[in-house]
Amino acid sequence: VSEGSLVFTSIFSLECAFKLLVLRSAYFEESWNWFDLFSVIGSVVGIMFEQLPFLPNVGVSAVAQVIRIFRIARIFRLLKLMD
Repeated sequence: VSEGSLVFTSIFSLECAFKLLVLRSAYFEESWNWFDLFSVIGSVVGIMFEQLPFLPNVGVSAVAQVIRIFRIARIFRLLKLMD
């Protein structure tokens, strides 16, 4: 697992946890929050599968990387809207 993957997964996980604590049930009212939650879960599961020695090429990590790319693209879109 690359350090970048761990850093981004950690940041997105903390963001997700913080928003869940603050918004509580209102967190689930916005579809982007659902996307964030599933992308965090997918990233964590992908990292876990990469650590299993008996599952060398499951392909879950590739899916998690694609999800992370969409999350990063979403951040750039939000920054663009702020201009």
